[in-house]
Amino acid sequence: MQTASLQRETTLRDALARAVSPLSSYQRRVWRLVGTHAERALYERICVRIAGPLPVAALARAVDAVGRRHAILRAVFFDAGGQVVQCVRSTAAALLIVDLRGLPQDERARAAARLTRRERQPAFDVRRGPPMRTALFQMSATDHLWLACVHHLVFDGGSRAVLMRDLESIFLSPSAPHATAPQYRDVMRRETRPETLVPHAVRARTVAGRLRDLPSPPATLPSDRPRSAYRTRRGDLIVFDVPDAVVRALRDVCRAERLSLFMLLLGALAIVLRWASGLADVACGIPVANRMSVEAERTIGPFINILVVPLRATAGMRVRDVVAHARDAMLGALADRDVPFDDVLAALAPGRALDNYGPADAPPLFRACASFEDETDAGTSVASGVAGGQAPGLTLTPFEPADAIAGCDLTISFTVSGDRLAGGVLYPVELFDRATVDRFVSSFLTALRSLPSAWDRPLSELVGSSPS
Repeated sequence: MQTASLQRETTLRDALARAVSPLSSYQRRVWRLVGTHAERALYERICVRIAGPLPVAALARAVDAVGRRHAILRAVFFDAGGQVVQCVRSTAAALLIVDLRGLPQDERARAAARLTRRERQPAFDVRRGPPMRTALFQMSATDHLWLACVHHLVFDGGSRAVLMRDLESIFLSPSAPHATAPQYRDVMRRETRPETLVPHAVRARTVAGRLRDLPSPPATLPSDRPRSAYRTRRGDLIVFDVPDAVVRALRDVCRAERLSLFMLLLGALAIVLRWASGLADVACGIPVANRMSVEAERTIGPFINILVVPLRATAGMRVRDVVAHARDAMLGALADRDVPFDDVLAALAPGRALDNYGPADAPPLFRACASFEDETDAGTSVASGVAGGQAPGLTLTPFEPADAIAGCDLTISFTVSGDRLAGGVLYPVELFDRATVDRFVSSFLTALRSLPSAWDRPLSELVGSSPS
């Protein structure tokens, strides 16, 4: 009897050891922000409109299967003796069906818009789970809205393509055998080894040394209202397109100078922020997905790290010098892309409480973020998935409710596809009028048009050097 009891205890202990695991560096950063003013932005939202005769039961089964396939979508998080750990539950959240067909037709869209807004989403309780919720709003027999909300403790932008591909595969072939999915815990296990964490700490001090001379407060647009009014982080988005002829001219410069298009865009950003702020040194936050292996590309989980890229645009510099500085700064930051951003913050401000992008008792390291996405890469479309446009009789259209959260003063996103370069600037409405950000976008487009012809001239001769 005693031997059997010991065997059961050993089996239970081994099972718990397999089920419970420490947080990755990316998860520790998100955990630090849980319960702070940044929490409203701590989840990813996917919204897809599905037109056609959708088999609802098949979608519900696919959602359940994906939850079982990726253990992290069933994770809960709690403090175990001073260390935060994650544990996998046995079941995932079921698809919630919301039937709006009984409402008058003109009221259905308004009801769906209300229900998909952030403030209408229940707060995540990461200690009890689940970290992913999905809902299907039935507008009519051939019109549905599918919404997924997934906490950043278990998900990032790169996880979208994995989730949607798996949903599509299971939705279209529910009885077919599917390859085993790599699990986030296993992929990240190498990072949590002590022999890996020690070099990270040493390198974090080196990165921090490169950032100590950044101006504080960092360069940004002059605000239209006092920063003390920056409360809800409610954002607005301005989108723009760069003319094809300008994109082709910029690509010619990139080929001649051996630059990436993103490096060139960062140089232009440095110039425009100098015009706006009067500061020659500009810090820019760059989110990067550290999915460095084929296995990681197939894994749902958070891999996002933040790099701080110091840019410079002094009055005497030529345009080519500004862009060359942006190139070197970007390459230097990428060399340490695996060093956790929180480790860098801790090295910069040892012993001090940390906010989202810097010490809690000081301005952040940067107030401008920039991201770049090439849509020619496979799997970047949010709507590729279940039904990734492949389900018979169904048409999918991604949409985003107009209630964005602005984490930075300026969050600038670029998307390129061939000669088409599109952009968006997300900004907090508590700080800026739309007209102010419109002028920023106009100045940025002016700088891009002028860069090729002004390449070897000083900034003072660049067309539009006066932002007014």
